[in-house]
Amino acid sequence: MNNKLYGVNAEINYDTSLGRLTLIPAWRPSTISDLNDAAGFLSGTREDDEQYSAELRFTGKRISIFDYTFGLLYFHQRQKGVFGAALGAIGAFSSYSDDTDSYAGFARVTAHLTDQLRLVGGVRYTSDQKSFNGSVTDLVVLCVRAACPAAPVVPFSFTANGQTAVPVPPAAGAIEPIGATGALSFRTGFAQQTNLDTDRATYRGAVEYDVLPRSLLYASIETGYRSGGFNLAVGIPTYLPEYITAYTIGAKNRFLDNRLELNLEGFVWKYRNQQIAHLGLDLAGNNADFTQNVGRSTNQGGEVEVRYLLTPDTVLTSNIQYLDATYDQFTYQAPASGGLPPFTGCRTSAAANSTTLVNVNCSGEPSFQSPKWTLNFGVQQTVHVSTYKVVGNVDTQYLYSRFVGFEYQPAEYAPSVWQTNAQLTLTPDYGKWALSLFAVNLENNRYLVHAVVNTTANVLTSTNANPRTYGIRASMKF
Repeated sequence: MNNKLYGVNAEINYDTSLGRLTLIPAWRPSTISDLNDAAGFLSGTREDDEQYSAELRFTGKRISIFDYTFGLLYFHQRQKGVFGAALGAIGAFSSYSDDTDSYAGFARVTAHLTDQLRLVGGVRYTSDQKSFNGSVTDLVVLCVRAACPAAPVVPFSFTANGQTAVPVPPAAGAIEPIGATGALSFRTGFAQQTNLDTDRATYRGAVEYDVLPRSLLYASIETGYRSGGFNLAVGIPTYLPEYITAYTIGAKNRFLDNRLELNLEGFVWKYRNQQIAHLGLDLAGNNADFTQNVGRSTNQGGEVEVRYLLTPDTVLTSNIQYLDATYDQFTYQAPASGGLPPFTGCRTSAAANSTTLVNVNCSGEPSFQSPKWTLNFGVQQTVHVSTYKVVGNVDTQYLYSRFVGFEYQPAEYAPSVWQTNAQLTLTPDYGKWALSLFAVNLENNRYLVHAVVNTTANVLTSTNANPRTYGIRASMKF
């Protein structure tokens, strides 16, 4: 891995008699170059990215009962890269470039109806203009004899100049012999050039009420928009924007002379046109990484957060979250692999007017990576020794059982689990440096955190949590 990432930003404020004008410019270029070798399969990526943005906003002085802010935002991003993978007798190569220009205008107004009661309203309009240009080339070794003993076992190893050792036919559908081995190099591929322009107006409305000087009740309704994008996949060139409507009610409180903090919140989130990114087969049966719009979901639940200063040097924390997340509609089409149905635990049926596509219906399933219960507890103890302090932290988390992949296969089901971490830090009172001993995952629970399906071979690959890890960490501020 050889990645270079840079960033420059600034904030410029200018005060006037009417209010404050703020300009925030930013620029971030990066170069990514990596080479991976997993399960004997080699892959490499080279990518150049650049993005810059500018936000201009004005925060006015209060007029009567109204506070207000309005502004403009511009964002530009360009990505350009190449990717290659050696998958045994298959070599996959792709190049891509995409450009994004996003424009937005926004405004927010707060009405102070009384000293305790406020109404908040906000609106934003966003326009996204995107373009994409990419191509895919796949090389497959075909044996035209009863056996090809002289053919290389892993033919698509990269040479020093980044090229494959196997001859590349001049065009899709063409064939080149691989020396005198009796094997042929067969080329397939496609090119794609697409534009996607989307826009959306979103809003927020809220009411806030100060019940006590340190107790706030609030309720809000707001909408959100995530723009669409592109896939380098046959039959699925683009995916559309995702939308959310979120309802929230809660309370934030401090008691006992600010020693006890108690926050409560309940929410209902409604997703529409939900985006799911995954590895799968495109509509031509090629293995591809793409995003699809699969339907709707409802996420609802609540959260309780408590922080208690037991003594001036002892802090107790807890956070309890309940989540009921269900896909109200989750349907998509996928091609059969080798005459077999897609690798899924959801319901399937034959697609109308197609002999190769299958309807997949996961409606009613729980959202993946969404545990019903998440519990967090922690304690921090500080001990003062002369001009130094020793700070000890212990925290533990409980995750309820959940699926970690949307194929809903038994191998993607993660049981409930606890994980506990600890840290002991020595630092001077002025805090210029710190020396820490830490231990992560004391139980050594190697629970499932992620799973991905290779649909070409119907193979599921999973990633487990890191084992018990301990070490020493030093830091300094200057």
